[in-house]
Amino acid sequence: MEILHRETEVLTVERITLQTPDGTIVRVLEYTDSNGKVIDSIVRTKHGYELDDLALTDEIYDFLDAQIPQEDEGPEYDGAGFTYEDRVVNGQYRTTNNFPAENAENTNLENV
Repeated sequence: MEILHRETEVLTVERITLQTPDGTIVRVLEYTDSNGKVIDSIVRTKHGYELDDLALTDEIYDFLDAQIPQEDEGPEYDGAGFTYEDRVVNGQYRTTNNFPAENAENTNLENV
């Protein structure tokens, strides 16, 4: 037997203890990578058992997501590198002309 590859990654573990409206104490472990992205999380009861109530688990994650301040990631670009605002002018969807200007009959670049 031989090791073909070994990689070490530094993770941050955030431990969160919550009390649900019905009084249940749960502990959430969130593992984040060096970029701050959550790569895994575990929800357990105060006794260490995994929480098997999926509706409550979803409610917990929704609550935690609401606690994180949302960063403005800027505009969303399409496959051609344009934003929605680039494409829509006066309520009309603007398209781009992929043909060379010398082949177009009417090329008025002032109105583009």
